[in-house]
Amino acid sequence: MSELELLKQQNEALRKENTYLVQQLAECHDSVCSQITVMTVLKKDIRRYEVQLNSLKAENAALKAKFDKIENNFIGRLLLKVYRILRELKHRKG
Repeated sequence: MSELELLKQQNEALRKENTYLVQQLAECHDSVCSQITVMTVLKKDIRRYEVQLNSLKAENAALKAKFDKIENNFIGRLLLKVYRILRELKHRKG
């Protein structure tokens, strides 16, 4: 084999390897782009859930404050006992 033919074979092998590597790189790029899209959607969901959680925390604090007002006076405690007794009677019948 002449040196020219040997160089041609090496060149062809390098071209094939280069084509393979370019295809692999393109697949990796597509995969990364897909993952970025998914992460962006998940990030938006997380923000939405954080807002919802903060809203629920505020609502919970307001309801707890109302319940504490009821529970911290005599009439409120008495009404809670009546409510619990009536609820238990209802469950026994139902």
